[in-house]
Amino acid sequence: MTASNESLRYVSYPTQSLAKSCKLVPTMIMGVLVEKRKYSVHQWVGTFFITAGIVIFNLNNIKRDDKTSSTYGLCLVGLSLIMDGLNSSYQGLVKVSDPKKYRILGASESMLWINTFAITFFFPVAVISGQFFTAIKFFSRNSEALTAILYLNLMAAIGQHFIFLTIVSFSSLVCTTITTVRKFMTIILSVAVFGHSFSWSQWCSVASVFFGIFLETSWKKTEQKVIKVY
Repeated sequence: MTASNESLRYVSYPTQSLAKSCKLVPTMIMGVLVEKRKYSVHQWVGTFFITAGIVIFNLNNIKRDDKTSSTYGLCLVGLSLIMDGLNSSYQGLVKVSDPKKYRILGASESMLWINTFAITFFFPVAVISGQFFTAIKFFSRNSEALTAILYLNLMAAIGQHFIFLTIVSFSSLVCTTITTVRKFMTIILSVAVFGHSFSWSQWCSVASVFFGIFLETSWKKTEQKVIKVY
């Protein structure tokens, strides 16, 4: 998350969103390398269609004359994607660890310890870099921003709990798929709410995303039937 937030200083938000649309790919690659997972052809093809659809859709939102992205910023975005994949894989490893040796953490416990570690690690960094004191000065002059950030953190905490609940109950790949498609669905809903119009390529990308979701969903149903038979 640090690399992702820092990258916004060097790349435009649409560029970052475009790159983060590919989050499913590093998640699956790290799942193979770290967790030794085996994904079906349906999952790979479904991921391809979902990723391709979202990338094509977001490409329409990036201006061709946008030259604000730097190499350093793009490297930060790439690092963020790699860390996302590693994070998902290690969360999966914790989930499947031997219950006789280790007690499996619940969603709330996982959220608590990960955030505790983040505070322990990043608070000294924020103080040393001076960003902590800069933020204090900013909020002292802008009380409305402080209220907004408190509401933002409250909503983020609630949302994060459901993220960890999904990881514990299902898998990191399912969670990544949900969060990726959720952002896409937000854009789709804007069409109905605000009357936005899509180009033909964007409608094709919408169809691609839903086709990818259909492939992954149909594969899971098929897998469940096979398990019941055996």
